[in-house]
Parts: sequence; structure tokens; C-alpha cells
Amino acid sequence: MSFERPTLKEIIDRLDGETQSRLSVPQLRRSNAKVFDRVLAGAAHSLYGYISYLNRQQFFDTAESEYLDRWASIYGLLRKKATRASGTVTFTFSADLVNVPVGTILQSDDGVQYQTTGAVASDGKAAVEALNDGVVGNQQDGDVLTLVSPIIGVFSEVEIIKLGGGSEAESDDSLRARLLSRVRETPCGGTSSDYVQWALEVPGVTRAWCFPQEKGEGTVTVRFVCDGYENIVPDKAMLDKVFAHIDGLRPVTAHLYVYAPEIKPVNIKISGLLPDDAEVRAAVQQELRDLFAREGAPGQRIYLSHIRAAISAALGEANMVVAASEIGTSNDRLDASTPVQTAPYDDLIAVRNEILEAIDEESLKISSDPIYEALCESRSAVYEAITQRAENQARLVSFKPSSVQPALVLAYDYYGDASREAEIVGRNKIRHSGFVPAVELKLLNE
Repeated sequence: MSFERPTLKEIIDRLDGETQSRLSVPQLRRSNAKVFDRVLAGAAHSLYGYISYLNRQQFFDTAESEYLDRWASIYGLLRKKATRASGTVTFTFSADLVNVPVGTILQSDDGVQYQTTGAVASDGKAAVEALNDGVVGNQQDGDVLTLVSPIIGVFSEVEIIKLGGGSEAESDDSLRARLLSRVRETPCGGTSSDYVQWALEVPGVTRAWCFPQEKGEGTVTVRFVCDGYENIVPDKAMLDKVFAHIDGLRPVTAHLYVYAPEIKPVNIKISGLLPDDAEVRAAVQQELRDLFAREGAPGQRIYLSHIRAAISAALGEANMVVAASEIGTSNDRLDASTPVQTAPYDDLIAVRNEILEAIDEESLKISSDPIYEALCESRSAVYEAITQRAENQARLVSFKPSSVQPALVLAYDYYGDASREAEIVGRNKIRHSGFVPAVELKLLNE
């Protein structure tokens, strides 16, 4: 039986009862005994809170701050420290080259300060570094910095060539995710998960993917993004940093390639949003960002049904219609080398019914006979095409695991194919792939 922490009122009532049972006469409403009871109850309540806090620190998935750092260090993981932005700027001189002292302070329009870390070259270029850690020091190429103290013969505005690489200290959530991944996926001397973990150890890297043998036998390709930066696509300096880190850890027989992923814009048009106000729009945008951060990966597809589900999960949203203009076009295709997951019978039928309902609603608004007949023909064609295709697809069935288990194990036991782990996790929206709950799940029957 689990222990339920008593509330402050419950502790006070318990102490009042215990005190009264040991006294020979009833106590007045404002007696000293009641005061003592409340003082002791406050102290006991604080102790309960501290014990509850310590209890959370015993487990990887609830530990915080220094306790989480301690757990992570046992497995060889360290919290990624904040880094300072650095790069190159160009000074402009009114006449001949002027000596700009090392340590000269520059400032951006938003008040962030930088200092030169080397002498100015003959072409006016110099290396600079932010004075403070974090992403606040990252700037756009072509922006300008201003000299805090004027230098004779030097124009006050300094052009930025490249200035980035600043990152915040790793959050508890990020470190906890790496720790749980390390515990669940034991290092095996160069598996795909090892390369992902090595990439995530580099400050600034938030998501990474490994593609074994993409460039031939014995090759490993790693791609990653930096969500904390204004541009999540890593630049050459970041690519070199990740390559150098992994290169010192990889097996000597592996040929390593580190690339930045190509970004594919996905245009989503939402109509009929109810209610259509700023708060709901912001909530929808945040849910979509979370969806793309959670399911987005190089060469993978984000299904329209998942987009609809994310929008529906937005706080305050009551109704909407999603029109994905790229569905069915050349932009809605995966690379030939990417395995395509066929939609099951149930999903196809749901899509069919949704399309038919939209056609029916449109038909009620049409007064032109030719257009009405065209819609009726389209309805029949949609019904026949999707129904015929759906009949050949797998069906969703209900299945309840006997106990909590990793999705990898469940996929192997149910399908005989451990690679279908992601299918189970995505379809049932399981938070941690290592802990599939023993509840009713929806799985394909083949």
C-alpha cells in the first residue's frame, strides 16, 4: 500500500486530538495547547515535505539539480555547461591600419558585450567572444557591433562576419533524458545509440540521429540540430566540434561523417479555428512545435493525423479544419531509400469518411447542376479508391501487455520484429519507449 502524505490540516487535527486525549479538561479555543499543536504541525509538515523531496531524488526520472548531477556522474555523464558565443568581426579604419588592443569591448544593440581575443589582421578581421555565457550572445551575420570606447582612426561600427555557438547550461529535463537513455541503452562499443549519445554530449546539441552504412559498408553518418539557437541547423564550426568529439570515441574501424540535416518547410493551413483568438493560436503553434521536435527526423514523415491531434490538444481549441496543401504532391514523398509505413485499414477509413463528409457539406452549398454532378462523381471515386485500398491493409486490434516492458521487447514478442518499436510508441503516444504501460494498446494485426 502506498503512503499518502498528510496535509497540514490533517496533521493539526491529529495533534489536537492527541493533546485533548491526554488532558483532563477541555481546552479553550485559544489555549496554549492549540498553539503548540500548530507549531508542531508546521514543523512536521516541513519534514514530510523534505522526506517527499528526498524520495524523488532516489529515482532517475524524478531526481533534480545536484542529485540528478550525482546520478548522471555515476554513469559517466556530466551536465553540459553554458558556452559563450564567439566568432569574427571586421573593423573599418578611416585611413591606415590602427592597432586595436586585445580585450577591446564591443556592444550590440541589445546591450550584449563582447571583447576581442586576438590582434586585428591586415584585412581588419578579428576574433571576438561574448563576455557572458548563453544564447544571448549569438548574433546574425552582417549585423553590427559598436565600440564602447572610441579608438582614434577606427569607425565605431564593426561588422559581424560570424558570431554564434553560445548555449545555455543543460536543463534538468535534457540531462534526465540523456541519463535515462544511457541506462536503457547500454553502450556497446559503437551502436547507433552510442553515436547519438556521443553527439548529445556536445554543448548546444539537442537532437541527433545516426544512419549506419549510409555511405557504404563500414560508414556511420550522424546528423544533429541545435534547438537552442536561432537557426537550429548547425554551422561548420559546430559540425567540426561534434566530429572531433565523436572521432575520439568511435571504433577505429568506423568511417565517420557528420552532416547538418536539410530543413523542409511544412505549410499548414488551418481554417475554422474555434475560438480564433491570440491565446488559442499561440497554444496551437506551441503544440505543433512540440510535435515537430518530438517526431521530426531526417527522412521521416509526420502524419496528417498527428498534426490534427496536436492541434486538438491545444488548450482552448474546440474545432478546426486542417488543409495540408502539400499532401499528394512531389513534396509529400520520402526518399526512395526510406521505408514507407502504410496506413492501416482504420486510418484509411477515417480519412475516407472525413473527405466524404467535406464533399457532402460542399454539395449542400452548390446551386450549379454541373458542379453538383462533378462533386457526386468525385465522392464516388474517393469512396471506391480508398475503400478498395483499405481492404488490403492491416487492421488495428486491441492488445494489453501482461506487464510494463520496453517497446523493443513488445515489438519483438508481438511482431517478431524489434524494429517496429517506434510504430508502437508513436501510435499509442507512449512517453518513454522503455516503459510501455500494461494498458490496452492499439496494434496492427500483422
